[in-house]
Amino acid sequence: MGQPELSYLDLESFQKDFVSPDRPLQMKFYVDGIKCSRCVQKLEALENSLPEVLSLRVNLATREMAVEMKPGCFGFSQVAEAAQKIGFHLEPIQTKKDLQAHLESEDKVELRRIGVAAVCASNIMMFAIANYVGAAGDFKIFFDVLSLILYFPILLYSAVPFYKGFFASVQRRQLSIDGPLTVASIGGFLFSTVNLLRGQGSVYFDSLAGFLFLILLSRYFQKKLQRRYLNFRNGFGHAFHDRVRKKLSSGEWVWQKSDQLKSGDTIVVRQNEVVPADGVLTSAQANVDSSFLTGESRALARFQGSEIQAGVILLSDHAEVRVTAVDGETLFGKLLTQLSEGISKKTQIQSVSDRWSKILLTTVFSVAGVLILALWPSSPEQAIERALALIILACPCAMAFGTPLAISFGIKKAFENGFLIRDGDVFDKIANIKNVAFDKTGTLTGRNLKIVNLQVVDCHPEMAGIVLGLENRSLHPIAEALRQHYLISGVQPVVLDNLHEELGRGVAGQFRGHRYSIQSSQSLTGRKTVGLFQEDRPLAHFEFADPLLAEAKELFRRLKNRGLELKILSGDHVEEVEKIRQELGLAHGACHSELTPQGKAEILKSLPNTMMVGDGFNDSLALQKSSLGLAVRTSVQMALESSDVCLLSDDISKIDSLFDIANKTRRVVKRNLTISLVYNVVAGTAAVMGFINPMIAAILMPISSGFILFSSWMGSRK
Repeated sequence: MGQPELSYLDLESFQKDFVSPDRPLQMKFYVDGIKCSRCVQKLEALENSLPEVLSLRVNLATREMAVEMKPGCFGFSQVAEAAQKIGFHLEPIQTKKDLQAHLESEDKVELRRIGVAAVCASNIMMFAIANYVGAAGDFKIFFDVLSLILYFPILLYSAVPFYKGFFASVQRRQLSIDGPLTVASIGGFLFSTVNLLRGQGSVYFDSLAGFLFLILLSRYFQKKLQRRYLNFRNGFGHAFHDRVRKKLSSGEWVWQKSDQLKSGDTIVVRQNEVVPADGVLTSAQANVDSSFLTGESRALARFQGSEIQAGVILLSDHAEVRVTAVDGETLFGKLLTQLSEGISKKTQIQSVSDRWSKILLTTVFSVAGVLILALWPSSPEQAIERALALIILACPCAMAFGTPLAISFGIKKAFENGFLIRDGDVFDKIANIKNVAFDKTGTLTGRNLKIVNLQVVDCHPEMAGIVLGLENRSLHPIAEALRQHYLISGVQPVVLDNLHEELGRGVAGQFRGHRYSIQSSQSLTGRKTVGLFQEDRPLAHFEFADPLLAEAKELFRRLKNRGLELKILSGDHVEEVEKIRQELGLAHGACHSELTPQGKAEILKSLPNTMMVGDGFNDSLALQKSSLGLAVRTSVQMALESSDVCLLSDDISKIDSLFDIANKTRRVVKRNLTISLVYNVVAGTAAVMGFINPMIAAILMPISSGFILFSSWMGSRK
């Protein structure tokens, strides 16, 4: 059991407010005490030491920790207790607003500490200058006493983060720069105070005050850099309006802030406005543009009862939407959360940089110790000054910062090119890909699927409404083609009971006591054909033109030039697949037809280092079983559940660019590690030789992060 003061975290009444219905075993926390990536490592290591924990992920930029427990386990208090023992304090959060409030509070406290240090240090420096230019006797003593008094606020308030960091590092049993800073702050104060009372020797209140102020300022700017460039959410707030029209039960509407919307509200969206929340269309019908989410500007038909996603643009005159999810619970919010988690997730190359960071920190402290022992007999002041300058300059933070920053820029670059990447591991996986397998319908074909032949077998008066009711929510290309076919007729979809979509089969539901379904049917022409069935009795057959996408041939040519083996895994008839095979110039053995979802997965098991490209629903099993799954033309939610990468655009030719983005990202990671290593060696050597004092070291400390940032930014520009 956890400590009594933390046991409230396990109460069902508490978890009801802090655990999402979508993920009932997960709770999120704000973590107080995180300084760098090594703190993240310590926290994430709790996943291995606490058997009840399924996963534990920490975001360095936002100080957010997501803890997911195993089924039947609710020991969140144990996690908080374990984190407390190693120097971290957890605060449960409900929404991103709670997290932002904690971050803003943290920033205000830090700025106050910096402000106090700045005021005191500047006045102490003024008194020191007076002494340096000739003040003597009682004036010198008076100025030194004033400096002592002004140093107290820095010692007892501004420098508190160093003391906390030092004691936390002792709890975590790891080396930390806060240790030497604590010794410098307190030791320098005691040394200077004793000399002042004795009336002989030097006092260092001016140097200590200026040095501590610069360290605080440097750390603050470093943290802001991390938060800005490692947090994918930054830069997307402009997409939504601050206010939205909320419809009242009386039929009137009022303006309301978007961040105050809640599930169940009905909002009115006007033409060319962005829908601010997930919801269900309550108007008769609407046309929307999902280019903000997919990068592809195309009008999509939606009928009453259809789901509307946050981020889509309304093309119709106006529409009414009943809100079902807001903020982080929307699909768009989850997309951004997924990207943020992907940036913070540990990758293979991140593990390498973390090991080098540990080696660097151990080496720096070892050299500093040897330096003190060697110089102490001749000059204790020089020994401490050089060792402190070395520790400040050769901090491994830049090395640890470089890899997640490069991955962050890589994921953002991929997003700009139409790819949603689940985590940074993708860049490592792509480097090992030897084969690429494609689904056919909806991947190599099917963007503009059209009905070319409709054969009515048994006339039904509500056939059109039943078809629309069955396909109203499906994201399959056939569903979109059927919706477009009936859009101009003005027919509304009927409401079916037990409506469900079956993997690899079709859709089915109940209407007036009968079971209706749309599923694949036999084709006499070799074209893609589906049938509408009442029970097992066919009512109609729909035949579609299913041409190969124009960009498919160019994509295959580029991938072949990369030395990749290309294959097609399809559930369609042999004739359809054979036609595509000939158009693409593939060998006979490279194509497989009439496969079930399980059949595709079995083939992929025997193909290591294979990327599977398919839609996120029918091909979900194959995407999961492949070395790297890339989902196309599907919902982002489905894609995140089944694949590593989601292509948000309809243009499959972009798949080739993913290899370039991955290769560039890996090169930037290696370059960042090289820059950090060279900087630490050169700066560390200068500090050891006495060319740089602690004051200058504090000024130079952020420069290494600046080099890393510039390197990553340049890599993303190419």
